[in-house]
Amino acid sequence: MGNVKLMTGSLLVIALISVLPLAACSVQEKSEGDDKNVQIQTPFGDLKVRTGVEAKDVGLELYPGSTPRQPRGDDKHSANVQIGNDRFGLKVVAAEYDSKDAPEKVLDFYRKELKSYGAVTECKGTQGDTSFESLDVGDDQDLKCNEAKKGDAVELKAGTSDRQRIVSVHPNGTGSRFALVYIQKHGREKI
Repeated sequence: MGNVKLMTGSLLVIALISVLPLAACSVQEKSEGDDKNVQIQTPFGDLKVRTGVEAKDVGLELYPGSTPRQPRGDDKHSANVQIGNDRFGLKVVAAEYDSKDAPEKVLDFYRKELKSYGAVTECKGTQGDTSFESLDVGDDQDLKCNEAKKGDAVELKAGTSDRQRIVSVHPNGTGSRFALVYIQKHGREKI
């Protein structure tokens, strides 16, 4: 009987220790029209998500005449997601747009835009999979293309692996659809 009380007491202590971090959590959600903001704070790190992102949030001008991609149900086409703590972090800001212009016109515009962030790397045949090639934090290496895939999309990249901007352009009928992405990483841990 004494072992049962000791085991029950131990299980209670273990359960209490595992639940205590949850008591220190904070969850906030705010909606403004179609846009949502969610913030979760824990002792181990924070998560922030905001929809309703614009091109300027990525640090790029919006291609003239383009329009934000229309959401389908709960599927949003723009977001700002940040996770991390003092030791590591990842921020991804992305927004998708449509243009009536051909992909080459959109690409020419963004080749010039991206030059202010360094050398522009051009990757062809990405099938729309925007690539985050090396998520090892702290390596300030030049951006590279992943292995070419089938597809007719073109991806432009500028910056460093810790702070990069990506423009991914896809043919869409007689026009284009394109995504603007900003990725920022920090810390010495692998994410």
